[in-house]
Amino acid sequence: MIGNWRKPSIAACEGRKSLSEMQVLRASDVRFLSLWKKQTSGCVQERLALYGEANLAYYREYAGGGEAQDRSFLILDGELSIVGVRMFQHQLADTSYQLSCWSLPILYLEHADSSADSRTGAHKVLKGEFKEIVGAPGAPDRVYYRDHLDRSELSCPGRVLLDLGAQPVPGFTQVIDLTCPEEELH
Repeated sequence: MIGNWRKPSIAACEGRKSLSEMQVLRASDVRFLSLWKKQTSGCVQERLALYGEANLAYYREYAGGGEAQDRSFLILDGELSIVGVRMFQHQLADTSYQLSCWSLPILYLEHADSSADSRTGAHKVLKGEFKEIVGAPGAPDRVYYRDHLDRSELSCPGRVLLDLGAQPVPGFTQVIDLTCPEEELH
């Protein structure tokens, strides 16, 4: 658990929630940023700090600025935000297009207090959103999304991206507890 958000599981990707009950709130909506901040304000995950507006502006400038389309969205069930995605489609130096948060991977969060049916419906909407983005004219050539396996399972967006033809590049990380005595670290 991370604040009010939880890591999604692939088991929740299929289900019964009606898509007509879900609403997609895009970054272009004036309510987006305030609702995004409200929904993520309780998160204590250290990587979330990297996705603040000032930091994203820095990464955009560092990447050379340029034209970009904010493709971020929230999926709402009534007034409750079930899924939040932060991502931008921007042109790279080699003229290809990438979907990412500039130098950071796409940020995907799910609300922990939502019902299984709500999450299932949100996953269906998420799949439709990604299908629309990668199938549209001017679609991104690359998608930068980092998935962390939970009980050896991909998350719902990881599975959706693979189903849409993404080719994964495996990477391995290790968390080291630096509070341990130096002798234990070696």
